[in-house]
Amino acid sequence: MSDEDDFRLGAKARKTSGRAVEVNIPANYKGFHEGVRTALVRGKAVSGRRTMTIPSKPRTGRFNARGRGRAALERGIGPKQAWRIHRATGDRYRARRAIVKVRVVKLRNAKLSVSRGHLAYLQREGAGVERAEGLDGSAELTPTRGQLYGPEDGVEVDGRDFVARSQESFDGRGDPHQFRIMISPEDGAELARVNGDGTPNLKDTTRALMAQMEEDLGTRLDWVAVDHFDTAHPHTHIIARGVTHDGKGLNIAGEYISRGIRGRLEEELTRELGWKSELEIQQEMKREASAMRVTKADRHIADGMDKVTNVIDLRAGSAASTFGRHSSMNRHILVGRMNHLEKMGLAQPTDKGRWQLDKDAFKTLGQIEQREQLNKDIHAAMERANIKRPVRL
Repeated sequence: MSDEDDFRLGAKARKTSGRAVEVNIPANYKGFHEGVRTALVRGKAVSGRRTMTIPSKPRTGRFNARGRGRAALERGIGPKQAWRIHRATGDRYRARRAIVKVRVVKLRNAKLSVSRGHLAYLQREGAGVERAEGLDGSAELTPTRGQLYGPEDGVEVDGRDFVARSQESFDGRGDPHQFRIMISPEDGAELARVNGDGTPNLKDTTRALMAQMEEDLGTRLDWVAVDHFDTAHPHTHIIARGVTHDGKGLNIAGEYISRGIRGRLEEELTRELGWKSELEIQQEMKREASAMRVTKADRHIADGMDKVTNVIDLRAGSAASTFGRHSSMNRHILVGRMNHLEKMGLAQPTDKGRWQLDKDAFKTLGQIEQREQLNKDIHAAMERANIKRPVRL
C-alpha cells in the first residue's frame, strides 16, 4: 500500500478543563472533516439537543425526562414514610405501601396482535374470581376469567373497542405507545372490598388512582384494567393509551413514572385503610415465619449472615440481631424463621442462636413457591374442565 492510500483523520479534542486542542488536518482531508461536522450539527438540530455537553443532572433513562407530571412532583407526592408516634400511647404508625411497575410499550409500526395478545393474557381463565353456591348452600368464591373494567361503574368494557381506538388514532398510524401499569398493595387482601354479589374487587382503588393521575397529568386518560386474584397478593393490571384527550401524544415525566404513581397509590391506600401500626406489621411477620416462600425476614437474614460461611448469629447483642430504631423487625421474628428453615432442612444449627444456611436456601424457597402456584393453577384448570384424577408434579 502506498503512502497516498494511508488515511488518517484528526479532530479537535476537548479536555475536562474545557480548553480545545487544535489538531492539524491535511488540506485534502478538510472537506471530509467539514462534512462530518455539518452532519453532526444537523443531527443535533433534528434531535432537539442543542449541545453535546454532559447534562448537569444524570438522565433517568425512564422514557421521558420532561413530560407531564413534573408540576405535581414539585408540589409533593406520596405520604412520608417515617414513623408517626402517638402522643398518648407511644405506638408507632407508618403509611401504607405498595409495589408499582410501569412499562412503556412502543406501538407505532407494531403488529395489532401485540395489544390483543396482552389483553387476552390479562383476561385469561383463573385470573379472577366469582361468587358461586356451594353444595351446602353456602357462598364461595371460584376462579373465573379476568374481567375488564374502566373509569365508569356499571359500564361493560370491550377490549376490542379499546384496541380499535388505539389502532385508528393519528390518522390510522395508531398510538405511539401505551403504558402498562401493575399495582400491588401490600394489604391487597384487606383492601379487596366485597360487592353486593359477594365478589371482592380493587376497582374503587384503581379508579381513584387513575382520577388522581388525570389531575396530575392535565388530561383525561383512556384506560382499561383487570383485577387478578391468582396469587397470594391481589393486584391490578392497567393499560393506558399514550394519547391525551385532544388527540396528542402523551409523554409522562420519568420521575412521575418511577415514583409519582406509587406515591399517589400509597396516599389512596392510607386514606382508605388508615395508618399501619408497628404491632400489625410484626404480627404479619410472625405469620410469615412458616411461609413456603421468600419473606421480609429472609431478606434481613440474607443481609445479616456471613457471606463466606453462610452463618448467621442471632444471639442477643450480635450484629445480626441489632436493628435500627425505626426498624419493625426484631430478633424473635428472625429466630422463629430460622427454626422453620431448620425444619425444612435449609439450615443447620451450629450453636445456640447460630445457624448455617444452605447456599441455595433462598433459591429453593423460590422454586417451592413456583411449584405451589403451578400446582394450584393445574388443579383449578382441571376443576373447570371437570377432570377428576390425581395430579403428581
